[in-house]
Formats: sequence, C-alpha cells, structure tokens
Amino acid sequence: QLAWWGFGRGVAGALGSLDMQRTLRHHAAVAFGCDEQHGTRRDPALVSVPAANQGMRQGWWCAWRGRKDGRALELRHELRGGRAFAQQAVRRALTARGESTLPYGGTLSISQSAWSTRSGETLYLSDSDGDQLTLHAANGLGRRTKVDLAAPLLGGRARGSVQWTETPARGGKPAWKLEWTRRMRQ
Repeated sequence: QLAWWGFGRGVAGALGSLDMQRTLRHHAAVAFGCDEQHGTRRDPALVSVPAANQGMRQGWWCAWRGRKDGRALELRHELRGGRAFAQQAVRRALTARGESTLPYGGTLSISQSAWSTRSGETLYLSDSDGDQLTLHAANGLGRRTKVDLAAPLLGGRARGSVQWTETPARGGKPAWKLEWTRRMRQ
C-alpha cells in the first residue's frame, strides 16, 4: 500500500506499507506487516504539538488467529518507533481476543488490550460488532477489558457488553451497553 496526503502548501506526508498473511494448518493464520511514514501526520492547524507529528516513523505488527469447533483466539502485537526498525518506541499495543459459541445460538467474547504511547501519539483500538467496525482512540498508558454476550431473543438478537478501561487519569469504572436488533422484511 502507498499513500500520500497534504494539508496545504509544504505540509505533506507519505506512507508505504507491506502486509503478508499465511494460512497455517489446523484452522489458523499468521500475519505480519511493516510500514514507514514520512512527513506530517495531522493537520498542523488542529494539533497543539506539531513537532511530535512530523518526521519518520517505522513500525511492524504481527498477529495470529486460530479457529476450531466454534472457538476462536486472536493475538496481535504492534510496535511503532521514531527510528529505523521501530527503535525509540512511540507507540506499542498488545491485544488478545477469544470467542466461543454458546448453546441456543449465543456467543461470548472476551478481549484484553494494553497500550503505551508517547505524548502527541494516538493509537486506535478496533471493535467489531457483527457488520460494524468501530475505532476507539487511545493515548498515554492504559488497559481495556471487554466482555460481550449475544443471543437470539424475541425474533431478533440481544447483545450486552461491559467494558473496563484503566488509565492513570481514570480508574477502571465499567461502561455497559445493551441492544436488541431485528431485521425487518422488505
């Protein structure tokens, strides 16, 4: 992948990345990737620390996914640095996620993420909710645990989740969400 962007005259950036994925025996896959960014990553008019958003960044990530008999496990590690080969780390993240099918069409998933970023850097943690992908911005030092439970209910699907996010600024108070969806006939 290649990308170029600009925020005005003389304020631009570029990115080059390479992803590789290999399917393994026994319902598993492993993925590796690396990228390099140059230039400005954010609009200087919107950023209070413009120097932190310039220069070269190099990073890599690896992930392993396995699925068998209604159970899945995924592990992912990401490291981004301000020098070649991701040295002088500016961003790190480690995520583990497990999922299992339950009787009567239910599913249970549990995920744990831990991250560390330098000032001026932002990390995006992803959540997949069926057909929807949500990115949550995280910075500083933190840890997030999320538990999701979904099951068929009244002709639709009910889903409940509880999430604890711990950072130095705020304790691990739970945040929860309940929803019920049903597809309508057309």
